Amino acid sequence: IQIKGIQAADVLPDWTSKDVKTLLSRPIFEPGIYGAVRFHHRSVREYLTAEWLHKLIMNNASRLRVENLFFRSQYDIEVVIPTMRPVLSWLAVMDTRILERVRRVAPEVVFEGGDPSLLHKDVRIEILRQVCAELVSDSGSRSLIDSTSARRFARADLADEINALLEQYRDHETVSWFLLMMVWQGEVAGCLAQAKSFACESRDKHTRLAAISALEALDAKLELEEVRNGFLEESPELDRS
Repeated sequence: IQIKGIQAADVLPDWTSKDVKTLLSRPIFEPGIYGAVRFHHRSVREYLTAEWLHKLIMNNASRLRVENLFFRSQYDIEVVIPTMRPVLSWLAVMDTRILERVRRVAPEVVFEGGDPSLLHKDVRIEILRQVCAELVSDSGSRSLIDSTSARRFARADLADEINALLEQYRDHETVSWFLLMMVWQGEVAGCLAQAKSFACESRDKHTRLAAISALEALDAKLELEEVRNGFLEESPELDRS
């Protein structure tokens, strides 16, 4: 069996063979097969690739060449190269100029991977506002409509902004559902009152389910009891779905 790969000693010439073996035994690598190891998960490769590219930029490599790995013009519209999106999610939180380009071209990339919590709070607020506006205009990516994306971006320090956006977009089902998913997946306790309000009043099934799930995630027993009692009084025939 012929396995293509890179010899660790070639990229770590100053390391002893013992140190190399110790490194390759770490949990970020899969156990060796036929003398070869590989990264345990693709997210490790994506992160390390972003770190390497960022280091090249910091060492005065051609920024244009690096950015051309991620962006291209298609029918006079700037787009992100699909296969490079996972790496771009990490690189965007490392490099301010690339982040600005991502925000202009495809802000949802920040939700798709990487670690958005590394971004300053004000930047995260601006991005959240931007993607909510794009969801209203139907230009937002479907990758936003995902529980993993909501969990990745949601943080307790965004509670006030999420509350304000829930009020602003109260009548828009997709945005309300998306924001309540953030409350649910991120367990954002500061949005408890808004979650209760939607759980009691919303007539969109998915929005209401997200609100109820948020209350459950926050262990809001009293609020859930009020929601249940209110639901029982709504109609003689209950919509059990």
